[in-house]
Amino acid sequence: MNPGKNRCNAAPLGGVESVSVPRGTGVDAPAAAGLGERKPEMTATITERLTAYLIIGQEAGLDFTITAGYDVRDPYAVRLDFPVLGPDGQLLNWVFGRALLDEGLSGPAGEGDVHVWPCGPDLVMLELCAESGSALMALPARQVRAFLFLSYAEVPPGYEGDYIEIDRLLHDLTDRA
Repeated sequence: MNPGKNRCNAAPLGGVESVSVPRGTGVDAPAAAGLGERKPEMTATITERLTAYLIIGQEAGLDFTITAGYDVRDPYAVRLDFPVLGPDGQLLNWVFGRALLDEGLSGPAGEGDVHVWPCGPDLVMLELCAESGSALMALPARQVRAFLFLSYAEVPPGYEGDYIEIDRLLHDLTDRA
């Protein structure tokens, strides 16, 4: 192992047993210590830019930035926007449970298409699976924790149900019918 790399020996749900992230990339712990760029007004939506390292192979990867979003109108979910256009010409995004992201900070979490697990104290691994393939990336744990902290300041864990607007939800559902 190269001493200039972070190494994760956690056995993720997707079967990858170790990951090397080169030092000096955006997910290097000292470089990833700060918060992402934040929207100035934080009324109902929180948006944070997170550094990510896409793992392409044992010794190859790519740095990029994803945008993590939280909206109190959908209090159980987080949204990750990737700098890639989907088949519909829109930014590719994944929406999944905020609790899943939180649980993945301390241990393997997720069933199905999204898996999250810690990789030492500095990194969180995120695996996204779709019919067309899968992606494995490393995120700075500190940035993920900061994003979740901001979301919990808006809607504390366990109180998500208090923020669901049932009348609006029923209206939206009946309008689609």
